[in-house]
Amino acid sequence: MLSKDILKDVEIVYKSDNYHDDIEIKYLSDHTNDIKDKTCFICIKGNKFDSHDLISSFSIKPILIIASKQIETDIPYVIIPDTEKYLPLFATRLYDNPSHKLDLIGITGTDGKTTTAIIIKQLLEQVKPCAYIGTNGFMINNK
Repeated sequence: MLSKDILKDVEIVYKSDNYHDDIEIKYLSDHTNDIKDKTCFICIKGNKFDSHDLISSFSIKPILIIASKQIETDIPYVIIPDTEKYLPLFATRLYDNPSHKLDLIGITGTDGKTTTAIIIKQLLEQVKPCAYIGTNGFMINNK
C-alpha cells in the first residue's frame, strides 16, 4: 500500500522534505525491535517512554515514520496530531479490514461461560477452523 493511501483523510501537520506519496508500505509497527523491510513505524508516546526518542536506535531503518512531534532523522516522516488515535485506522487499511473476515461469538453470564464456549468451538470446528480465547487461554487446532 502506498503512503498516500495509508494517510488518506488524516490531517498532516508536517511532511519531511524527503517524504513522497508513493512510498510503498508492507508492514506497520509501533515497536522499535519489530521493523522489517518496507515497515512504516508509528511513534507512540507511552507512560514510561516515548518512541519518538528512540528513532536513532533503529538497527533496521523503517521506510516511513509517522510521528506526533518533530524528530531528527533522515528517514521520510510525517507529523499527525495523534498517532495513537490513528494506529488502528492505519492497520485496518494496510491489512484490508481483517476483522471483517472474522465471525465472533461472545458469551456472558455468571456460570458456564467456559464450558459453553468450548462446546461451541467444538461444534463449529466440524464446519470450519475455530479458535477460543477465554479463561483457559487461547486454543486453535486443539493446541
